[in-house]
This record gives sequence, structure tokens and C-alpha cells, in this order.
Amino acid sequence: MRAILLALPLLALLATAARADFDAGLAAYDGSRFAEAAAAWHRLADEGEGRAQLALAGLYRQGLGMRADAARAAHYYALAAAQGFVGAQVNIGEMRERGEGVARDPARAWAWYRRAAEAGNAWAVDRAARLGATLSPADRARGEAILASR
Repeated sequence: MRAILLALPLLALLATAARADFDAGLAAYDGSRFAEAAAAWHRLADEGEGRAQLALAGLYRQGLGMRADAARAAHYYALAAAQGFVGAQVNIGEMRERGEGVARDPARAWAWYRRAAEAGNAWAVDRAARLGATLSPADRARGEAILASR
């Protein structure tokens, strides 16, 4: 118990440092210093910080401060989406639907749109309905299985 109590201030300090690093990236982004923003967010993203994963994915997808890399964008969107970041769920759904940076997979795209729709994203509600209407019965069943497994 004592070890836990001693660890709490350290965890708070680490969380404060991560927030400061993220905020530094945000300030750089707001100042159109995209390479600097990427540098600030990259370490955090690789450590599992979802906001940084989502932000870094956007930089990779748009080629801001670096060469555009759809595969890396999809990687970071998928990581953030798995943590429940709705913006990432919509983006990885769109990339899966189009086959942008990842294999085209309508069932997975639909599952990501459904997750974002369940969180209240209006665009995802529409996109899930439109894509869902085009899915084969096998793809719909696979999409339902994907949803059930998460």
C-alpha cells in the first residue's frame, strides 16, 4: 500500500509532463510549425497517448511537416481509435473503406463507423448507414463480429 501511495505523485508528474509535451505540440501546430508539432507528439504517440496518436496521424495523412504517409497515418489512427477517440474511428473507417494506406476492408470500415456512430458522431451515423446498405451478408456478419469482439 505504501508503494502505491509513493507512486501516485510520480504518476501525477508524468501525466503533467505528457500534457505539457502535448500542449507544446499543439502550440507548434497552431503556429504552422508542423515538423516541431510532429516531434513533440511522436514520442507521446509511441508511448500510447491517444490524443498524440490522433494528432500525429493527421500530420502523416496530410503531409504536414513531413512527407505524407497514409500507412503510418492509418497505424496511428487505429491506435487512437482502439482507445475510443471518435475522430480516429471516423478516419480509420474512411481509410479502410477507401483502401488508403491499408487494405480496403468494407466490413472493418463499417465497424469503425458504427463505433463512432454509437458515440454520437452524426457523420459516422450517415456513413455507417450508407456503407451498411452496400455490404454483402458475409461482410455484414464479419463487421458485426468485429464489433462484438471489441
